[in-house]
Amino acid sequence: MGIFRQRFEHKTSDKTSARKIDAPIRFPASLNMAPYTSLALEDPENFANGRFPGPTGMFDYDLFAVINHEGKMDNGHYTNFARYQDEWCRFDDEKVTPTSLGACLSSPAYMCFYVKRYLDFRVETRPTYVLARETEAVKEKEKEKKEAARMKEVEDALLATV
Repeated sequence: MGIFRQRFEHKTSDKTSARKIDAPIRFPASLNMAPYTSLALEDPENFANGRFPGPTGMFDYDLFAVINHEGKMDNGHYTNFARYQDEWCRFDDEKVTPTSLGACLSSPAYMCFYVKRYLDFRVETRPTYVLARETEAVKEKEKEKKEAARMKEVEDALLATV
């Protein structure tokens, strides 16, 4: 998953008045995207209480690369941090140097790339998010049936009074 940060702005319609935004930003080493899924929007109460469908960590993502823009808008330079296994490296043209997660997190990020921590797919099984959606669909149909039965009772009661 890629997250792009706007580093340049145009304050007027004149394209020559563009400027680089140098404000530092903080970005996490890991993200839990569960609150931003359609499942969370459909059932906000459960998500607010920290109950998510599927296995723990299903919505967790870890930082694996960051692209930086250093310098000014008209003469800047791009560098990159990337993780290979548990080691971080900084790439600056032909120079590749070992570095740390801390150095990466304090860099002037332009783009951040995250990878899903756990891949939840096996050919022989159904993914848990599909099972969760199916379970929710069954519950919704049960609610609809109960509501239809209640409406029928109300309708019958009204007809009986006439």
